[in-house]
Amino acid sequence: MKKTLIAMAVAGVVAAPVQADIGGSLGMGILSGDVVDQVYGILVLNMNNEVMTDSGMTVYGNLSLSYDSPEPGNFNGAFAFTGLVVGIKGDFGNVHIGDGGSGVHLAQFAGDRFDVSQGGRYRHAIGYTGNFGGITVRATQDPNDGGPAATTDEDYTTFGIKGTFAGVEVGFGQEDEDTTIGARYGMGDWSFAVHSTEWDDATIPVSGSDDSSIALKVGWSGGMVSASFQTEELNDRTKSQIDAAYNLGGGAAVKLRIRMDDVDSGEYTRLLLTVGF
Repeated sequence: MKKTLIAMAVAGVVAAPVQADIGGSLGMGILSGDVVDQVYGILVLNMNNEVMTDSGMTVYGNLSLSYDSPEPGNFNGAFAFTGLVVGIKGDFGNVHIGDGGSGVHLAQFAGDRFDVSQGGRYRHAIGYTGNFGGITVRATQDPNDGGPAATTDEDYTTFGIKGTFAGVEVGFGQEDEDTTIGARYGMGDWSFAVHSTEWDDATIPVSGSDDSSIALKVGWSGGMVSASFQTEELNDRTKSQIDAAYNLGGGAAVKLRIRMDDVDSGEYTRLLLTVGF
């Protein structure tokens, strides 16, 4: 698979580009963590670039990073990569390296892939995503040691599939011995989603245990305002999240996130002003 990916990458780069698009978003704001009772100044940057080639393929890349400092105006903070992916897409599908999403994400309709839901946190995977008659499939492999917990020497392989039937979007994801199933339904301005994960893994989330979780999400969007509430139950621990956004126009928006968690270290409030470019 690696040889095929390299060959496709070379072919895409060699072909003369006919169109290039660069875009992204920048977010600036504050985050308050309940544990340390401290306010952080934060910066969130997302950049993407797509280059169309004469061959009909598109070479693309996406970079996401964040920066936080102990308090607004204090720049003695640290940068952290939250996502990095490069790939090639065309009629054949999408071949990617990096954080292109795992198969499990096709079924995690009620989760926030980097925050709330367990599993599927692969940052160095090689993967393929394709659409066949309205059915989306994805397969990935993490060739590095370990998976989300990075405590074993195993390679991690994931597979996912999703489609829409009778107006309901359904998905299935398999990650090693872990299984996720989910469904999502939209009705006017409202959307409703649920997914459940069962795993037999000595590293997630409690050593030596067979566990399961269930997540629910309700979303609403009307005009310039959108909001959602999601919650996940795991081992008698409940993690919930409220998100709200107001569109200011011109690619700008104000976004609020309130995280509630039975474990105090998981709670925070974040307020962001984001601008697209």
